Amino acid sequence: MSNYLILIPLFMSEKIRIDKIIPGGNGLGRLADGMVSMVRFVLPGELVQVAEIKRNRGFVEAGLVKVLEPAPDRIQAPCQYYQNCGGCDLQHSTYQRQTKIKSEILVETFQRAKVDSIVQTLRPLHTAPNIFGYRHRIRLKVSKKGEVGFFRYRSNKIVVIDRCEIAMEPINGVLKELKTAPDALRALFRFCREVEILISPLDGKVILLIRVEKKQYRKVQKIGDTLCLESVDHIFLQVEKNIYLLAGEKQEELLGCDFPWNGKRKDYTLYWRPDCFSQVNPEQNRTLVKIAIDCLGAMQGKSVLDLYCGTGNFSIPAAKAGTNGLGIESNPESIRWAKKNAAAAKVSGWTFKAADVNTELSALIKKNEQFDSVILDPPRAGIGKSAQLLADLGPRQIVYISCDPVTLARDVKLLEERGYRLISIIPVDMFPQTHHIESVAHLKKIDISASSH
Repeated sequence: MSNYLILIPLFMSEKIRIDKIIPGGNGLGRLADGMVSMVRFVLPGELVQVAEIKRNRGFVEAGLVKVLEPAPDRIQAPCQYYQNCGGCDLQHSTYQRQTKIKSEILVETFQRAKVDSIVQTLRPLHTAPNIFGYRHRIRLKVSKKGEVGFFRYRSNKIVVIDRCEIAMEPINGVLKELKTAPDALRALFRFCREVEILISPLDGKVILLIRVEKKQYRKVQKIGDTLCLESVDHIFLQVEKNIYLLAGEKQEELLGCDFPWNGKRKDYTLYWRPDCFSQVNPEQNRTLVKIAIDCLGAMQGKSVLDLYCGTGNFSIPAAKAGTNGLGIESNPESIRWAKKNAAAAKVSGWTFKAADVNTELSALIKKNEQFDSVILDPPRAGIGKSAQLLADLGPRQIVYISCDPVTLARDVKLLEERGYRLISIIPVDMFPQTHHIESVAHLKKIDISASSH
C-alpha cells in the first residue's frame, strides 16, 4: 500500500500543515478555523490532505487522504499490512527521524507535566541494533473463523496476517504455517480469541501459547491431543493463571536469555515461563539493564528494593554488583523464577516475595525499613498516587523504568514535589517502527541539610 494515499471518504476534506508528532504517534496540525487536528502516518513539516473522522471537544480526529508535500524523511514502508494493522505507526519514516521524533516527544511530555529540568537531564537515545525482526514474542487476536492477526487501530476488527516485519523470523515461520493450519488447530482456535508466539532468545525454541476461557478447557484439551506444527517446539494452553502443555517435550526451562557482566559476553542466564513478563526486545533489554545498574553507581554492601521485579531482570545484576535486597512482584510464577535465577547466578543476599506492590510498600514503611535505592519497572499505568508511598520510604535514589512518557512524566513530577530531584532521563529505543519509548529516569533525594547552607 502506498504511503501517500489512504482511502478515506472525502467528508470535510481539508489541507493542513503538520507541526509535530505527539504522544500516541499522531501528527498535530490546525484546520483553517484554528481547530487542532490529529492524524496518523504523517511527519513534521508535511502538507497533507485530511478528512474528518470524529470531532471531539477541542480537537478533531482525522484520516490521512493524501500527502501533498512529503517530508525528506518519508520512505516506503516495507510491511504489506502497514496502515491497516494497528501495530506500527512510524514505518513511513527513516529510522534517524524516528529517534528524533521520540526524543522530541519526551521533551514536550515532560514540559507539559512541568518537569522543567527535562532539557538539561535528557540524554541521547540508545538506538536499536535491529530496527526490524527484533520482537521475540507477539500476541495475536483470533477471528471466529480461526484466523489470526492484529486489531485495526481503535477497532475490534482483525487484520489477518501471515508475516510481521518487526517479529523475529521464526515467528513468521509459524504465521505462515498457521495460514494453512491443520483442521485440529483451526477447530481449537474457534474456542479462543488470543494466541501468543514466543521465541526463546537463548536457544531459538518456539512456543505457541493459546489462551482459552475455563469453561472451554475440556473441549480444547481433547482437540489439542492431535496437534502438531513443524515450526513449533511447544504448544501450551493458558486457562486463567494456569498453563498446560498440549504438545512438545516436557521441559522446565522454556524461555531464557544470556546476559553479559564485567566484560564477559555471557555471564548469567535468566529463565522464565510463557506466563511471565519479559521485554519484547532481548538485545535492547540488555542495554536497559546496563543503564539501570550504572545509575545505581557503586553499590557494594548497599540495600536495594526492586518493585515489579518480574523474574529478576534488574535484581540479579544488582545482586552481582554486590547489593543485598528485596524483590516484589504480584505474579507468583515470576517470583518462583526470580528465586531460581538468583540461585543459578550464584548470588546471595536477596529475597523475593509475591505480593501486591502497594500493600508491601505500606508494610515496609510501617516497619521503618530502609533501602539505599529503589528500582521499579511498573506497568504502563505507572505508580500515580503511590509516588507518595515511595517518597515516604525515603530511598537515597530511585531508578524508574517506564514504557510510557506520559505516566513517567506525571510520576517524576509527583516525586519532585516530594523531595526528589531528576538527575537524568535516558531513552532506549525498545520498539523501533512505533511511537513507543522505553526510558530510565534516575532521581536522587534532595539533601535538605546540605541545600540549606
